[in-house]
Amino acid sequence: MQPRTAILAVVVALAIAGCVSPVRSRGPANEARGSLPFTYSTFLGGSWDDGGVGLAVDGEGNAYVVGGARSLDFPTTPGAFSRSAGQPTAGNGWVTKFDARGQVVWSTFFGGNQTSDQVSGVAVDAAGRVCIGGIARVESFPTTPGAYDRSFHFGNGDAFVACLNETGSGLVYSTFLGGSDYDFATSISIDTSGAVWVMGITASADFPTTPDAFDGSPGGMDDVFLAEISPDGSRLLYSTFLGGSQRDDAFQMVLDGSGSPYIAGYTESPDFPTTPGALAPVKSGGVDGFVTKFEPGGRTQAFSTFLGGDSYDWVRGLDVGVTGVVYATGRAGPGFPVTPGAFDTVYNSHKTFAAALNPNGTALLFSTYLGGTTSPEGQNGPTEGTIIREVPELGIWVGGSTDSSDFVTTPGAFDRTFNGVFADGFLSLLSPDGEVLHYSTYLGGENTDEILASALGARGELFLAGRTGSSEFPTTQNAFDRSENGGSDAFVLGFILGGPDLAIAPEDLRLSPLPPVTDGTAVIVNVTVRNVGDAASGLTTVRFYDGIPPAAQIGTDQPLRALPANGGATVSVGWTASPAGWHEVCAVVDPDDVIPETDETNNTACVTVYVLPMETRPDYVPVSPQPGATTRAGLSRPVPLSVSVENLGNATATAPATLAFYNASTPLTPFATFPMPPLAPSETSSSFTASWTSPVASGTVQVVVDVDYASDLLEWNETNNRFTWTIDVVAGPVTSLAVGAPNYTAAVAYVRSATPLSLSVLDESGAGIDSTLHRVDNGTWVSGTGPFTLSGEGDHYVEWFSEDHVGNREAVSATVLVVDDSPPVTTIAPAGGPYTPETLFTLAATDAGSGVARMEFRIDGGLWAAYAGGFSVSAGDHVIHYRSADRLGNVEAEHTLAVTRAASPPLEAMNWKPLIAAAFAAILGLVGAWAARRRPWRGGTDRRAVLTAFGVVSLPFALLEAATGVVSFLTGLLSIPPLLGIGTAVDVAILISGLAVVAFRGWSRNVNGSRAG
Repeated sequence: MQPRTAILAVVVALAIAGCVSPVRSRGPANEARGSLPFTYSTFLGGSWDDGGVGLAVDGEGNAYVVGGARSLDFPTTPGAFSRSAGQPTAGNGWVTKFDARGQVVWSTFFGGNQTSDQVSGVAVDAAGRVCIGGIARVESFPTTPGAYDRSFHFGNGDAFVACLNETGSGLVYSTFLGGSDYDFATSISIDTSGAVWVMGITASADFPTTPDAFDGSPGGMDDVFLAEISPDGSRLLYSTFLGGSQRDDAFQMVLDGSGSPYIAGYTESPDFPTTPGALAPVKSGGVDGFVTKFEPGGRTQAFSTFLGGDSYDWVRGLDVGVTGVVYATGRAGPGFPVTPGAFDTVYNSHKTFAAALNPNGTALLFSTYLGGTTSPEGQNGPTEGTIIREVPELGIWVGGSTDSSDFVTTPGAFDRTFNGVFADGFLSLLSPDGEVLHYSTYLGGENTDEILASALGARGELFLAGRTGSSEFPTTQNAFDRSENGGSDAFVLGFILGGPDLAIAPEDLRLSPLPPVTDGTAVIVNVTVRNVGDAASGLTTVRFYDGIPPAAQIGTDQPLRALPANGGATVSVGWTASPAGWHEVCAVVDPDDVIPETDETNNTACVTVYVLPMETRPDYVPVSPQPGATTRAGLSRPVPLSVSVENLGNATATAPATLAFYNASTPLTPFATFPMPPLAPSETSSSFTASWTSPVASGTVQVVVDVDYASDLLEWNETNNRFTWTIDVVAGPVTSLAVGAPNYTAAVAYVRSATPLSLSVLDESGAGIDSTLHRVDNGTWVSGTGPFTLSGEGDHYVEWFSEDHVGNREAVSATVLVVDDSPPVTTIAPAGGPYTPETLFTLAATDAGSGVARMEFRIDGGLWAAYAGGFSVSAGDHVIHYRSADRLGNVEAEHTLAVTRAASPPLEAMNWKPLIAAAFAAILGLVGAWAARRRPWRGGTDRRAVLTAFGVVSLPFALLEAATGVVSFLTGLLSIPPLLGIGTAVDVAILISGLAVVAFRGWSRNVNGSRAG
């Protein structure tokens, strides 16, 4: 969808939504009225002439309206700052706060005594401080200590600036602002620092200005002024004139987010200050409108331009868009500039204008006429735009007053018919480019109606205020004041530019059970609420009625959650259908108008319900079942099931009924049936009990009791005759015997009398163990899981079993345990002497029970050693200790054996003499052989000579040495040791003698040889 198409869709939706119930006559002038998405619309005034000229809205949707009143009975509230009016003929200023639902929060007069004061501008800050401006005409006008100027200047009136606290009960500050002539504050804003900016007109040449003023000197007859007051009202931070040499007037000031002030009005001054490059720096006609933007702080102009044609033009309404585009409306004369393609480019005297300037003030983005062509006979008033507001993504709202009987309106608009001979208000929505009129309507009654002020709320609501003399001016249900009070009243209204719309229709109401229903039936009333708007709703309630509202309420208000656009939710309430006859069951969403909606007329829906006269029937239901709905049972166990029967109906049965118990798997074959006599209403029977036997296998089984098994009775409810037990059939426990230490198992299990025995139970059913028993040797059964022990040597027969809480009894288990408390018997061999060094001792043990685990011994009280085989002892007297232990740890008392082992004979010392003799003989032989080769016998050189030399010289000594060795080996004579004995001496003597002879023979050879040489 293109943006323009989307905007048009929104506008069409708004146009056809009906959410206002205006006070209207039956005359044809109002028959053409449609719907406008008001959040509220109300009169505000007393019995004389009153009007609203200024409007501001805070972030919570509270509206602050200011104006003038001639009515002494103008509505004020207890605790307000001032509840007393001054001169009724002169007029009094007032300030009124409305909440988001259009109800007065507080309301006060504001001004002096016996004077004519007026409040024209209003602004509210985040702290709730309400600042106002206007004109004061008397010295008694209220000011506060420390204010900037507390002195009245006795001219034709002083401008004033004042701030009320958030409750409207007192002043934060109040100050005069003016000179010696006429001064009037017409528009007011608050910047982010809390300083108050005020704009108006002055005829005072001595109007206070500051040294840094844009223009510190008055220009002519009347000038515009722009001033800044400190947040506490004690100082004039800035003040300047704005104007030329002729009359200058301003209607509207806007302060943008950066702190730049924009001023719009009209001027007769050809020298009104404009800026180079502006849209129209030169005045065109007798009176031109102007738009001026100051830089933040107001010291210099950002741009300033004339805006008009060659006649009378002025700018009455001003707005600055989110992108800095400047929008203006007011009165247009001939020659007013329009742009090609604009909605209306043809002038006549019954038209206003709407224009948009670019952010620099150098060009028109669009400019169009807006109005009609004729007026009622005798009327020739202008069509004047007084308010203009940009709503991003939607368009430009333009409003004001018109006497044109054919002012352009759009199909489906709220009011397309001019309502009287005087001016009506009008409200129109232009596309963002000024080329398409999306929506346009009259707003008023048969007398004069004027839209004079506007504001946008945080949720996109457009608030309007003004003056009406029409008793049939449209107001909303639950408005603060729906009746016009005197000559003229102020009016305040708001509506959402696209918002939530909670809707219900008859088809959204559903009853359960479906009608018709019998008198006394409990009915659930359900309603589906849909948000058919284009914005989310907040929290609210739904109210149900037995009859067209207001009627008897059904139950209490039911909460309704916040719904997104196109969302829905179902809300329910219980209703006892009574008495018999026709009923209108109605639902109202948002009955207290908590949520402002685009249509307040689609919040109620009704359905017609017929309630039948009450019948009389019994109604049997099973009660007090035993056991409860879920239970457990063991395998093949009888389970008692019991139930009573109560008659919940309103009649006694005309026949007996049959009560039956059956397995859910076999409903046609009950295992128990009982006849049941008729029961009176509210009577309860005695208990019916049947025994059900569980199956042999575990599992889940359902058993049903039906109190009207044969369907003998006609009851109110045929679905509540049965009760079902869900029975878990579970297996029994498993018990095992745990044998503690010591124990030993071979062919049989051996234990000692001190060995602990205990029973361990596995509860397979989960129902819990009821008992565990055991007995020994067919004795008495003993309860408990132990531990217990056995007494007495030998075999014992142990039995045990357990039973759980659902009757599962385990089969008896048994085992044989042998008690062995006797140690082995150990013997030693040999047990008697004599004991020689070759004697080895051996151990042997026997055990009649668990068997021998180990044998051990020790000598003379030393450490025990494990027996692994035969062992011996050293020579002398000794005591051998020995014992054995079996596999259960039974240890034999130690035995002892005293032994005496004989000493071993002494060892003979080894005779080294034969070895020494052999060694010496070998030495002598080797030396002799060497010598014989060196010097053979008698000089010969053959082998015989060598052998002869060896045999004669060395061999006798070698043989003699060898002979001593043989003799010593055989007889021990000449033995060595002793080392220094005869044997050693003989060996040394023979060795030396033999070596000496060999050496001598060799020496003599050398001598003879040398002599021969």
